[in-house]
Amino acid sequence: MRVDDHAAVVRAMTAAIDCHDLAALAAHAGLYELVEHIPTLLAAFPDLTHTIEQQTVDGDVVATRAVVRGTHRGPLLGVAPTGRRIEAMVLMMDQVVDDRIIRHYALPDWIAILGPIGALPAFGPNHATVSEGSS
Repeated sequence: MRVDDHAAVVRAMTAAIDCHDLAALAAHAGLYELVEHIPTLLAAFPDLTHTIEQQTVDGDVVATRAVVRGTHRGPLLGVAPTGRRIEAMVLMMDQVVDDRIIRHYALPDWIAILGPIGALPAFGPNHATVSEGSS
């Protein structure tokens, strides 16, 4: 299989997420956790889209840097829909064998996702820190 084909498999996976095509995802044994958890994220951000900004292929492993964007339209982690837009980077590593993803790792920027919808405690220079009030 050509290197470009491995990257195309990963691009097809992100397109399937954007189209809410869970059957296409389920065809890849390495996406079993994604298939289990992505419905929650898609319910919270039904217009979620991926923009792949960079891909690098080394043998059968594809490294992908993508940006996800969406609007908070459904509950997530107990936070009611806010209508706020999110934009976050996701780093992915996928092993592709015989046109199938057999191993998938993804590291989304959860602070960029959860912060705008109010799912994180406030922090920063105007908020108390753990060290304040300590002796």
